[in-house]
Amino acid sequence: YERMHRGLGRFLTRAQLDKVRSDRLTDALRGMPGVKIVCNGQYCDVQSPGAASMFTRGVCQQTVVLDGVVLRGGGISGGGDPVDQLLNPFSLEGVEVYSSPSGVPVQFKGYMSPCGAIIAWSRR
Repeated sequence: YERMHRGLGRFLTRAQLDKVRSDRLTDALRGMPGVKIVCNGQYCDVQSPGAASMFTRGVCQQTVVLDGVVLRGGGISGGGDPVDQLLNPFSLEGVEVYSSPSGVPVQFKGYMSPCGAIIAWSRR
């Protein structure tokens, strides 16, 4: 909440997640500035909007962190599980989205991909 009040990154609170009423996190993130939703078959994923122009081949996935644990190390390979398979919005208290590594909080910098991070916090 401290980072949200300082205006760093983009955030979804528990109340915002409840309004979406979907088991796909990408549905909650759709339309958020700095977020591009890419669907391929059954699942969707999040990609930084500038990633397609920065990298000519592959997909640049954001790192996904849940309660401080890296679930997917992002990067250009595009080989990790989609965010919709990793995080269920019904089990989350909040989500932070950073579209580039420069905005990611210091404590998570060691895990970052060139496309930033999705940092989620579980409900307790």
